[in-house]
Amino acid sequence: MAKVYDTATDIITFARLQSQNTTSGSSYLGSDGLLKFAAEDEPRIEYGSDGSLKGLLIEEQRTNLLTHSEQFDNPAWVKPNVTVTPNTAIAPDGSATADRAQFTSLGTSYLRQVITTVGGAEYTVSCWVKSNTGTDQFFRLYGNGGPSSSNQFTATSDWQLFSYTFTGNGLSATHGLRDDGVNTCDLQVWGAQLEAGSFATSYIPTSGSQVTRWADVASIPVSAFGYNQDAGTVVVEFDMVGFSPNGPTGYPRVWEFNQANSDYISVQLNSSGQAAFRDNESNTNLKYSEALTENTMAVMAATFADDDLATSLDGATALTATPSYTLDLPTTLAIGSVVGGGRYLNGHIKSLKYYPRRLTNTQLQELTA
Repeated sequence: MAKVYDTATDIITFARLQSQNTTSGSSYLGSDGLLKFAAEDEPRIEYGSDGSLKGLLIEEQRTNLLTHSEQFDNPAWVKPNVTVTPNTAIAPDGSATADRAQFTSLGTSYLRQVITTVGGAEYTVSCWVKSNTGTDQFFRLYGNGGPSSSNQFTATSDWQLFSYTFTGNGLSATHGLRDDGVNTCDLQVWGAQLEAGSFATSYIPTSGSQVTRWADVASIPVSAFGYNQDAGTVVVEFDMVGFSPNGPTGYPRVWEFNQANSDYISVQLNSSGQAAFRDNESNTNLKYSEALTENTMAVMAATFADDDLATSLDGATALTATPSYTLDLPTTLAIGSVVGGGRYLNGHIKSLKYYPRRLTNTQLQELTA
């Protein structure tokens, strides 16, 4: 019988059998809709805003470059024509730490910190924002000291995480929020973040200095679940929060079995965001042509035996290959990264099932439909 890891509890157990390297204080959205902060080495099992299970969150290393992420009344925030009143509302984590920010002058109201960026590098600024009046409020996020028409947002009566990605100019410039140039606005703000990268990752609190969240590393030794060297199948349900083909993720892994001589078999995302089943020893790459959609669950089954590979994605006809190679005995299954860390998924593993046999192509389709 196959051991099936397909619930939140099983995934926690599965990921912790060897290691789950998570920085203390790393955030995730809980089943009650509130932002939670994990203890060190606590797997982050995340839920959607509707309470649906997303799964085990795996992210690369990021640093919040803003030194005060919640205290908008702190002098680190330059605030011409903005009145900040601290701790006036319940924040997304359930604490009474959200600040009211009243932008009172059109085109000249700013709430910003001064940060030096690297020229040509991508950055993302993000913040939790809601209307303080109960009616829609219009504002902008900005980087490099100036807004543009592409980063206008609408705050409603519900908390939302807004983000804006831009290219660094290599200068000491301002980053933050401002009015939209047409309307003054009255907002509740909390959890601001500026990070190097083309998409926002989970919130990193700061209170006086920049803070780094280390990457998540989850793995399990094959001896822990009865690995069959002759044949096997892995079925995984996952999503990606963001994708950066030229960034530090570089061919991010959904899972990977390492093998001798640095060979591996894995399900990974190729440079354009397409899901692929790859055997490195034979240089075989079974790839689906369409890129995956961010924040959308996909199901992929991959089966392997000597001279025999096949995979199916979301019920599609199985892709097959018969390369000339022999499966080596791996030591470790990495989840959401390569063995030892690197090439991080930046997404969720909702379900992972291992079968110690070569399933048929029809079964692959059925399991992923």
